Amino acid sequence: MTNENADTKMISFEGYHLPGLKSGEIQIGAHLEFNLKDSKKTTFSAPEASIFVNGPRFILSPAEIHAVFPPRDSLGEYDNVLPHIELTPSTLPWQRESGNQVETTPWLALILLQEDEWRDESKVKIKKVHWEQLRNEIGLAKEITDVSPDKKNPYPPVKALRIDKDFLSQILPTTEDLKWLSHVRVGHDQHGQEVERAVLVCNRMPRPGARAQVHLVSLENRLKNDGTFNFQKGKSEKNKPDKDKSADKKIALLSLYTWEFTCPEMDEYKVSNKAISRLPSDDLRKKVTTLFPAGEARDTLYRGKDKFKDELTQKHFSEKEIDTLLNVCHIQTETFKGLMDALDLGWLHVSEQRGPLFRAGSVPLAHGLRNGGKTASWYRGPFVPDKHLSQRFEMVIRSKLPLRNADQLLMYNQTTKMLDVSYAAAWELGRLMAVSDPHISQSIAEWKTSHARETALAEQNLFVDHIPFTDSVFAHQRGGGVEGKVQKFFSDLSLLHGVPFHYLIPHESLLPDESLRLFYVDPLWVESLLDGAFSIGRHTQYDVEREKQAERLPHQIEKKPMSGILLRSDLVSGWPSLMVEAYGEDDNKLKSLRYERLGPNVLLVLFEGTLKTLTIHLPPESLHFGFSRSLRESVYTKELKSLETAKETGKAINLPWRDQVNRVIDAASMVAAMQEKGIEIKHSGQFAVELLEGVPRLEVSV
Repeated sequence: MTNENADTKMISFEGYHLPGLKSGEIQIGAHLEFNLKDSKKTTFSAPEASIFVNGPRFILSPAEIHAVFPPRDSLGEYDNVLPHIELTPSTLPWQRESGNQVETTPWLALILLQEDEWRDESKVKIKKVHWEQLRNEIGLAKEITDVSPDKKNPYPPVKALRIDKDFLSQILPTTEDLKWLSHVRVGHDQHGQEVERAVLVCNRMPRPGARAQVHLVSLENRLKNDGTFNFQKGKSEKNKPDKDKSADKKIALLSLYTWEFTCPEMDEYKVSNKAISRLPSDDLRKKVTTLFPAGEARDTLYRGKDKFKDELTQKHFSEKEIDTLLNVCHIQTETFKGLMDALDLGWLHVSEQRGPLFRAGSVPLAHGLRNGGKTASWYRGPFVPDKHLSQRFEMVIRSKLPLRNADQLLMYNQTTKMLDVSYAAAWELGRLMAVSDPHISQSIAEWKTSHARETALAEQNLFVDHIPFTDSVFAHQRGGGVEGKVQKFFSDLSLLHGVPFHYLIPHESLLPDESLRLFYVDPLWVESLLDGAFSIGRHTQYDVEREKQAERLPHQIEKKPMSGILLRSDLVSGWPSLMVEAYGEDDNKLKSLRYERLGPNVLLVLFEGTLKTLTIHLPPESLHFGFSRSLRESVYTKELKSLETAKETGKAINLPWRDQVNRVIDAASMVAAMQEKGIEIKHSGQFAVELLEGVPRLEVSV
């Protein structure tokens, strides 16, 4: 038993789960014998009867396929993993006879085909056929359930693989492979109920830079007693036309389920700052910097040499320049764990510069004054490294809100003799965002008009309450026509939706490449942003005073402290299913308010509350079987784990191949190598524990 995730219950791995009775027709009888002293043996026999145990044979229902890895139609670095499928019930792989005398040999197996293989008809032919035709071709006995009970809805055609005999013998799992690459995983669902699923693992790893197709095939009665595959069953008829002479050597297999995925090219390219610094000439550095400006263009990851070369050609680089850039911008494909281990962790501030303002996340930026003059002023966005940073300004800022113009939020720093425009810029940005959307600005104006009418009516009632006024439903009241639209705008704005990236991160040094930055959200910055957006129609001092007296404005929603992270890494683009979780002081999980990719490799996550612990990992379904890959040498290794603790022992083995060209592993030799290293593998469940790559996790404590 091993714990692959500290936040979940234990998972146990068993070798197999045999059903009480295997599928098919079974003869039963009863015999009773009496042996008494001084008398002959008397035997009574009842007539034999036959029973039929039903079970899947030619078609699997969707409910019986729980999960597959790699995910269907996904793109990822899967060239170091063994594809697998999870089936339910857990007895499914052992419900039928494989033909081998060992009853624990499953009748189901996985085979992997590369795109160039399944498109080569001399090797593989895939075709839909009637199930009766295939049943007769592979020599299976008839069963009473072979005929659909509904004659109007017969069973649909099944998928038949016809594979060249020599090629099939190279990739088909052996009996030993079937023994070690099938097991049962026992866990618990969200309600605490025990759940068992059968897992079948493929014996072949996909090639990088190609699309792969995995088939769950039936081996029902296809194995001999000695465990070898019976190539005579399913052999194509020899009386084929001359144009299909290769059919003589093709073997038919029933494919019960299929899925595909793609492994990208090993070669990847990126125009990073580090790559630019390695360019040999200033002229080329200047040209690259101009054509690949900082931001999204420089964050793009190009998978494949041809794709990157085409991009450079379109930007009119010469052949010589392209060769240079191909050399300096080439990066090695990283693993998920490798990228996590290399992340630059820290709070959101400028680390290259000293001083309290840089440590607070502020940077000096060019500032155009109203009188036409130019200067430099301090600016920081809503993300700060210190949650108490805004407290020194809170009384001053809140006493000024609501405002009629942004200049009222300009602050002068006595130490640096420079202006700080952070809150003023936030207010002005909010105003511009509201003005830029005519529907929103009109809705805000309607809201204010409606509110003013209600206020005037209430004041009038104080003096003429003896006169009956007609009841009115004002647009700003709950249930009114405008409130929902305005409220949604301010709710989104409070989570910084639509705020330009350079307002959030004013300088690249705040978020370097391959970095993770923690932050708190400055509530005053957000309040300034919201007030600027709500300033539409705020023309006179009377308008300001009326808003101050209002009990609840649309932008005055209840706010809790927020915190979050910014991740700039190839983890974002390479693993779209990345999960980010945060926990507070009481170890309770914080609510995720916003999870959004701001660019190809930039991820923003906002949480409600103050984070104390952060966890980044892949989803549990990414638990898979694979190996570590040496980037310089085409060598795959497996780090061994203790079967008692599931922790790594520090020992490792090289992956033994049965056929390295076709990337087919030798499971039995791998078990033997593990045992030589002191790992006592007794059944396939323990072997699965050793093969597990697990889900790497990054945990950060604040």
